[in-house]
Amino acid sequence: MCLSAEGNVNDTPVPHARFATTRDGVRIAYTMHGSGEPLVYFRGLNSHAEANWSTGWTARYLGVLAHAFRVVIVDARGNGMSDDCTAVDLDALLLDLDAVMSDADLRDANLFGQGFGSPVAIAYAARYPQRIKRLVLYCAYAYGPEVVITDQFIETMRSAPQFAAAFMARESYPDDDDIPKRLFMMESMHSAPESAAAHFEFARSVDVRAELPAVGVPTLVMQPQRNPQISRGLGLEVVKGIRDAVLREIPGGAYNPYAPKSFEPSLKAIGEFVGVELTAIARPVVLMLTDMVESTAMTQRVGETMSRELHDLHDSIVGAERDSHNGVLVQHTGDGMMSTFQSAADAVECALAIQTRLAQHNRAVAEPLHVRIGLAHGEVYAYSAQPFTGSAQLVTRVASRGGAGDILITDPVHELVTGLDLRYGPTRSVTLKGFPGRVRLHQVLWAEEND
Repeated sequence: MCLSAEGNVNDTPVPHARFATTRDGVRIAYTMHGSGEPLVYFRGLNSHAEANWSTGWTARYLGVLAHAFRVVIVDARGNGMSDDCTAVDLDALLLDLDAVMSDADLRDANLFGQGFGSPVAIAYAARYPQRIKRLVLYCAYAYGPEVVITDQFIETMRSAPQFAAAFMARESYPDDDDIPKRLFMMESMHSAPESAAAHFEFARSVDVRAELPAVGVPTLVMQPQRNPQISRGLGLEVVKGIRDAVLREIPGGAYNPYAPKSFEPSLKAIGEFVGVELTAIARPVVLMLTDMVESTAMTQRVGETMSRELHDLHDSIVGAERDSHNGVLVQHTGDGMMSTFQSAADAVECALAIQTRLAQHNRAVAEPLHVRIGLAHGEVYAYSAQPFTGSAQLVTRVASRGGAGDILITDPVHELVTGLDLRYGPTRSVTLKGFPGRVRLHQVLWAEEND
């Protein structure tokens, strides 16, 4: 029996939930975000199709996946924004997954089954091979009676769900040194107590061992070394049952792939399996921000047409020099551009070239274009050119301290370019909004300033 859930809508702006209806009349919520091949993420219990994109490590993990895949999060019945339920079985959960696959018109999808969702993913891949391109499993099992779930725990989930949630926190994150912050946090439970109990009943009774030989798609099994509920041995049985399945053992014992110890290893395993780079490890870069000085006043003075021409000139000069100095565009800021460089020397030499070319232009025209440039050391995700928010804010603050024609660099950048033949103006010690203490800025002089 399923009861319609009302009012359980998270207001996270993106992505918004869509709804599919199963053949037995249950409304199933799902979200899609990212680009590339579809990756359907099915965990069975405790999913929320919208909130998962805005909650800590979960959102960060899904964000990495969304750079390589069109990630589809499915709320099985009794979870998140889907209809509530008082009973769950394999056929019902297969209907949930199939409804989303059909509603989203997904073909050749990568199916990611996690934990209690792994038996469902196994059965779906076995029964609908024409719809699945690859099968990815984390904390996998095929035989529920060997999963450690007691009668007492299920009864506690029904009668005292807050205590059951505390136990779940310990079992899901056995490696976490800060377990107290996870205890009694019922807002992390995306299932009503009766629905959660039904899912636990299913998880410990399901048996898809007979489906394993019928799985004919490439399969990756990522198994934590010591999860308290789903043992390493259960994952090994899955690997033995699926022909040519690939096993990757994941350090620790976390039930969730986005836990600290499993985060990077599981992403790396998926990336290697599919043939893409997946990582959220930060790498150091130098950020450069160009900013047109008094652009609003300039527009009022020369008019929209001339202002647009000057903006285009800025973009052309900065873009050409950035490309010739091995930089990568991060974003247009309206009156400037933010770029990243692997080499501090490339970044500074690019800034010098930009100011030199602008000076040459300004000598030949009545309406000059003045730009200030800031450079700061920062970090970006290895899968993206996008800097961490703090790094982007820092280089923005640095550039804002400059005037027409200035190039300002922070201490870390200055230390990285000490081998270059550069000349400097007076060093400034400033406070920057949002950053503690004082920040030393060095003004790099270029040809006209040197003269």
